[in-house]
Amino acid sequence: MKREAYFTAESLMKKTEEWLRVIAAWNCRVRRFCPESSALLIVDMQRFFEP
Repeated sequence: MKREAYFTAESLMKKTEEWLRVIAAWNCRVRRFCPESSALLIVDMQRFFEP
């Protein structure tokens, strides 16, 4: 499997603008942390990013 960069130094700003547009509706909401109904999710992607 050939690895490809998801974004490059040249495309980073454009990707960031796209992502911010996508999450804009959720970005303005105030959220309160509730430990009783929260979970910690850890995704190990180390092998994916190894050279």
